[in-house]
Amino acid sequence: MRCVECIAGVLFLDECPVEGFIPIYLIVFGAFSACVSVTSMIVSIYKRHNPFCELTNSKLSKFYTFVNAVFSCFLLAWFIAGQ
Repeated sequence: MRCVECIAGVLFLDECPVEGFIPIYLIVFGAFSACVSVTSMIVSIYKRHNPFCELTNSKLSKFYTFVNAVFSCFLLAWFIAGQ
């Protein structure tokens, strides 16, 4: 769904008859949603290659939590602003 939003925004960037900012909204929302997915995949891959590593207390875990929180807060604010 995230890629569909971004692609739809790119395809209809100048063609939206209702509101000109809807495609831009879709592009930004799709891009940031993809960033959240990529950070989740990075942590998942790290856990798979290091199964006995204590990820809960590591710096990577704290960084991932921070980045995920920032992206999620932005997505919430962007969703509210888009409404």
